Amino acid sequence: MTHRSHRGELARKRFWDQTADRFGRDRLAVVTGPTARGISNMIVDFFQNRALSPLLAALSGKLVLEVGCGTGRWLARGRRKGARMIGIDISANMLRLARAHSLRAKFDLISAHASFLPFKSDTFDCILSVTTLQHVLDPKRLTEVASEIRRTLRPDGLLILLETATSLHVDEKVTEDYPTAFRSVHDWQRLFRNQKVSLVTTRPVNPSLGAEFIKTIAKDKVKGSGYYARQLEGQLEGIDRLLKVAWDVSRNLLSIISFPIDFMFMNKLCRFSVHKIMIFRND
Repeated sequence: MTHRSHRGELARKRFWDQTADRFGRDRLAVVTGPTARGISNMIVDFFQNRALSPLLAALSGKLVLEVGCGTGRWLARGRRKGARMIGIDISANMLRLARAHSLRAKFDLISAHASFLPFKSDTFDCILSVTTLQHVLDPKRLTEVASEIRRTLRPDGLLILLETATSLHVDEKVTEDYPTAFRSVHDWQRLFRNQKVSLVTTRPVNPSLGAEFIKTIAKDKVKGSGYYARQLEGQLEGIDRLLKVAWDVSRNLLSIISFPIDFMFMNKLCRFSVHKIMIFRND
């Protein structure tokens, strides 16, 4: 690892440690929308759980690794479905929050980066990543992650991703303040196809059209402004604080309004869903 990549790795760990410290009292918000407040995160979690729950149920008795387990939300749910769950994360503070879940749900936690998985080859029946790989911004590092997933996944094993994924090809967009890369389904497919891991199917998760519209506006306004960093430090003042309140109220209202539309027409709205489930099989 070069000095620059090592420095970047430390910065990423610090970022997620700070996020866990600042927003960790709400264990749902810290892994869905850290800066959001109210019902919008509950709706996001509802749709994510609705989409993933049948897949977790099918993994009963299987050995499953969650990459970027955060607070252990999916580890606990997978364990309740009968899967044998192991979680890794680079953030010590996220793992600390997850251990509260592990005492009840009985899953294992390991501090590790997905680009160097501390497991033997052909170990797991399934590898799960929920809004984790979208935060790997460096293409070289993302390729290393894909290679490690391929190495530790058993033949015919499943890779289940729930990540930002547009239906149409787009030029990769990276938000500067909250490190997220917006890639297309085609981009994800190409990444893993190069590792001999084939895309089987995609499924929508949470279109929430109104809320996503507000999020897009907000991201354009705060891009490069250090807005999220100031929230981490609790330094929002004056107009920023008022804008934050307005954004929370707007997002919650639009999430409520769009909920019945998303619920009834999710499959038809697949192309509008910012997040998608992508299921791959190890060839």
